[in-house]
Amino acid sequence: RIKGNFFPLIEEAARAGGSHVPHIAEKPLFLDPISPSDHQCLSFNDKGEAIFNEGILTPRAEERAITTIKYFGLNTDSLITERRLLWSTVRQNYANYINHIKLANDGCPASQGIADTYAHEIHYLIHETSAFSSTARAALKTLREPTADAFAMSAGKPRPSNEHKG
Repeated sequence: RIKGNFFPLIEEAARAGGSHVPHIAEKPLFLDPISPSDHQCLSFNDKGEAIFNEGILTPRAEERAITTIKYFGLNTDSLITERRLLWSTVRQNYANYINHIKLANDGCPASQGIADTYAHEIHYLIHETSAFSSTARAALKTLREPTADAFAMSAGKPRPSNEHKG
């Protein structure tokens, strides 16, 4: 809705408008969410904001990310609020998981099952079918811990249909 009819191209001269310029020559300034390289251009921070993922080397990546964030309204108050809440939830689940793994390693038998419960929840939150899964992954990646990275790099798993978020 925010974008309207605005469809910017990297090179306006390549806009298809007749038989002399094929539509395949158009290179949009907006990111393509199914493109593997474009998908990596966006990330999220602990404030819940969509941001450019620094370090991406694709041409004009930062300009394209900023344009996409602006015109698709990716930083509306409601989205920021939802992402910030999810960020906190993922971080808390991860901290609880680590805590219970340590307790299990110290000989507490019940802690392994509790740790598994937190691990399942993290896997549900990072699965591609979960709302804001990229935010959940970013919350883990920015911890810069091997275990958090392993969670973030996994495929996750869909939440069973008979189970609801709590």
